[in-house]
Amino acid sequence: MVLKRLSVVLMCWSIVSCDDFGHRNVGNGDSEVIDSPVHVSLWEILNPDGRDLRLNCVTEKIYGCVNFSISYQSEIQSNLITLFLTGIFKPQICLTALGPAAASIPLGSFANGEYPLQFVVNAQVSTFQLQVTDETYILSGPPTLWIQLERDTLGRIPLDAIWGYVGYGRYGEDGGPSPGAQIVIDSLYQAGAQPLALSDGDYGYFEVYSGRIKPWENHGNLLVVTFMMIYSGVEEDLELIVDWSGNKYGEFMDVALYTDKGSSYYSWIQP
Repeated sequence: MVLKRLSVVLMCWSIVSCDDFGHRNVGNGDSEVIDSPVHVSLWEILNPDGRDLRLNCVTEKIYGCVNFSISYQSEIQSNLITLFLTGIFKPQICLTALGPAAASIPLGSFANGEYPLQFVVNAQVSTFQLQVTDETYILSGPPTLWIQLERDTLGRIPLDAIWGYVGYGRYGEDGGPSPGAQIVIDSLYQAGAQPLALSDGDYGYFEVYSGRIKPWENHGNLLVVTFMMIYSGVEEDLELIVDWSGNKYGEFMDVALYTDKGSSYYSWIQP
């Protein structure tokens, strides 16, 4: 993916007021002031057309409607990004459940470098620095009255990366993983995948600890084997491997595979 200059990307999106999925607030509703700190985390959307860095924002305050959102406006001057968090949007229809107000603010794609970024909440400015390298995004700055950083460092998933897990409900005869688990991983290598080594850290979609992906919580299996690889071949071949594993070992083994293009394949979902 060719990374575009930040100034070009940000000039392409106009000043908008958005909900937590990045769409305009539509329909009727009320607005109230933000009266609790906003917690901010880095996140990157993966899709076939490129990548979109976002700031996921949630209020510390919990509301009685889970569809409340944070309204915002954006402004760019040179490379300075200014985000105005203007209030809490309360639609007329309430989805009754406890949750924070939220917004996912798209920032586009970045060339490597450093970019000043500031939030304006209730007329108070909170200033931060966004650093972009080949390996990480880092958002740095002291906590303020209205802005608290949560995930301030996000590892960048390499191009052509694939990752996932094989979960199984029984051991092999040698006490290790079920033979089917190793067969699936071997099949990925035979299809052309290569080992991938990543530094420990949080990559959003997974965490790496001691050189391995940490198993996801609540995977529902006795044990799991995680994997991360580089694969530049035909994506349909990955789907065939996952589908084959579901047909062959579906009674006692689950396979989930994800790609840097935003695709996901599951052995328990057959075409």
